[in-house]
Amino acid sequence: MAEVGGRCVGVVWLLFLDSGDPGYGYVADGVPELSVCVWPGYRGVGIGRLLLDEAFRAARSRGIRQISLSVEDGNPARRIYVNSGFHDATGAAPGTMVVDLRP
Repeated sequence: MAEVGGRCVGVVWLLFLDSGDPGYGYVADGVPELSVCVWPGYRGVGIGRLLLDEAFRAARSRGIRQISLSVEDGNPARRIYVNSGFHDATGAAPGTMVVDLRP
């Protein structure tokens, strides 16, 4: 969770879903889906990037090797994801991206 002046302004989480109940960003069992939300008025100042970096650190510390997500075409956050190493996931639904966390 990101806070500014004691107020929550953003959250990030990784959700494990499987093929029996896949999310929009599903690529494979064992690959968690990333969700990032930054409140309007706090976007574009680096909070999303900080949340994303923290999610990467937490995932690596738990041995997670990949993270997926779903992003709609035209969403400005896509730029952050691409700059963080996400790429379009082969064979997945449009808008699904994946990043490899292995060193």
